[in-house]
This record gives sequence, structure tokens and C-alpha cells, in this order.
Amino acid sequence: MKGTAAARFSGFARLPLRFVKFVISLVGVCGALIIVAFAVANRESAPFVWSPFHPSLDVPLYIPPLVCLFAGFLAGGFFMWFKNGPLRRENRRRKKNIRELEAALENMKTGEEDFPPRVLEALPGKRVP
Repeated sequence: MKGTAAARFSGFARLPLRFVKFVISLVGVCGALIIVAFAVANRESAPFVWSPFHPSLDVPLYIPPLVCLFAGFLAGGFFMWFKNGPLRRENRRRKKNIRELEAALENMKTGEEDFPPRVLEALPGKRVP
């Protein structure tokens, strides 16, 4: 694990959850204050021309940057959703495998089944006869 991202950032896992939530909240409040200050400082209207064939719109000066920021946020979430698709698929497969193995183990505990080869393969250090 040495040299991996998990090793470099393992110290964050030891931080108390309350502290992490507090820092996230603090960053969120600071970001909101910056956005409000930007909106208050840029209240005057400016023409917004989005097409040469349509009339221009008079919008407050803070609207176009905030719309672009929001669109970037949505695009980032969209791309992360698709990037993590294979990980979610693998998680579903593993959870299904765990449920099957737990059911087989429960059946073995009650004596309804003998050790099936699939369970023996999943056990560490066991060999299938």
C-alpha cells in the first residue's frame, strides 16, 4: 500500500467525522458568501446577446457567470456518474456474491447442505477436492 493514493491520504480517515462535516460546512458557507457578494456587486443590467438573429436580453451581470458555474457543476456530476459506472457495477456484483455465500453458509450451519465447491473456492486457504 506504500506509495498509493490510499497510503498518502490515510490520515484523513482518522479525522473525526464531526470535524470533517464542520470543515465542509465552513467551505460551503464561505462559498455562499462569495456568491452573494458577487451578486450584490454586479446588480446592474447588461445586454446578453446569444444569437445575432434574436434580440438581446437585459440580464443582471451576475447571472451568466452563475449559470456557467451551475452548468459546470452539473456536467462534472454527469461525467463522474459515468466514470464510476464500472465501480458501481462491481459493487452490485460483489454484494450479490456476498448474499449468495451468506445464504450458503447459513444452510451449512443448519445442516441442510454440504460445502458446495463455490463456497470452498471463496474460503481462504481451502482447496476444492
